[in-house]
Amino acid sequence: MVDKAIRAGVKRENVIIDVGMGFAKKYEHHTQIMKNLGEFGKLGYPMLFGVSRKRFLGELLANSKLPQYQSTTPSERDTASTALALLAVAQGASIIRTHNVAQTVEALAVWYSLSDKIDDD
Repeated sequence: MVDKAIRAGVKRENVIIDVGMGFAKKYEHHTQIMKNLGEFGKLGYPMLFGVSRKRFLGELLANSKLPQYQSTTPSERDTASTALALLAVAQGASIIRTHNVAQTVEALAVWYSLSDKIDDD
């Protein structure tokens, strides 16, 4: 797809890879994307990750078998959204679409701070 866009005249610096979370996919498709996020990161383009509050998170939570997560509304999925955002950044995502910006930024600040400490050791 990227090659097609570049051949059509899109400048390389204007390309962003959207891994396509949501968009009429089934649970299994989402888990495959999550397992292979690092491959998207290796393509050499900024990666957009947008899973905030999506149905897939509700399915992941329900699969945890914890009774309090068997049924969640989208607004109850912010912590799960943030957890997957951190995972995506660790795999190369540089653009995160989120509903709860403050929570995501705070989590990323802690993660980056800890990452620096680990790298220094």
